[in-house]
Amino acid sequence: MGIATELCDAATKIQASFRGHQARKQTQVETKETKTQEEQDKEDIDNIDLTDPDLNKAATKIQASFRGHKVRKDTTN
Repeated sequence: MGIATELCDAATKIQASFRGHQARKQTQVETKETKTQEEQDKEDIDNIDLTDPDLNKAATKIQASFRGHKVRKDTTN
């Protein structure tokens, strides 16, 4: 699997997590629950499985890509 494919998979994993968060947030608005936005955000963060190896790999891949981008940007200046 190439680096581009791995990066796409990492981004897809994080996008899916965020879209789930957005869907839950929209459902909350539609049902007019009494939770505040801050409470819902904290609950969503608490529900993220930080031990999920796929999530960890996705974050690591994105961090590595950003660091590489930053180094390339800094060396061209």
